[in-house]
Amino acid sequence: MITLTAFSIAFKKGTDWWAAWGQWVGGIGSIAAAAVAVWIAVVGWQKSDAQYREKAEQDLASKFGAWIDREDLLAPKVMVANTGPLPMYEVQLGFDFPHPGKLTANLDKGSPARMKSVIRIDTVGPQPEPYVHLYATEYLTRYISDLAEDHLGREALIRVPGGQTLLSKVGESAARNIVPFGWLEVHFSDSNGQRWTRTHEGKLKPCEGWS
Repeated sequence: MITLTAFSIAFKKGTDWWAAWGQWVGGIGSIAAAAVAVWIAVVGWQKSDAQYREKAEQDLASKFGAWIDREDLLAPKVMVANTGPLPMYEVQLGFDFPHPGKLTANLDKGSPARMKSVIRIDTVGPQPEPYVHLYATEYLTRYISDLAEDHLGREALIRVPGGQTLLSKVGESAARNIVPFGWLEVHFSDSNGQRWTRTHEGKLKPCEGWS
């Protein structure tokens, strides 16, 4: 400001010059303020757009889930639901059950006493109502039988006419003990390619690998 005053005195600038200078400075200030306002608006729009897309993706993923129906402990079923408008892709089911012989040792998730197995059922299309996934249910049945056999050996199974193998009485007892404590976790991709996890507690979160 001192420099400007000295300059105006040296060159005999009058009040018109000061008025013009003030307008020029004011104009620069207005342009700067407008630029800042535009930048804030753009950043806000980008943030709002990202939040909208994230919510839309989560809403879409929230329509999908899978769980174990334990109404019959000797014949648990894998239920699947996709009530959204689009398919879910790369669907993987992770079964996590306690070993029959270590049932009382530790039931915490991640314990060595728990046995894990993962299967892939790929694409699940839209359905108006939850339904029994036959392949996953058959797999779960074999998985429980294998756990019982691993614990009890041949005593866990019996052969019936026709060559079919079923659980024996002691095998059924082992199955009844572990089915209530079995967990199912689901990994899948939505139509935008976003990977999600539905935990055994039913919580939905971005996929971070099997936990």
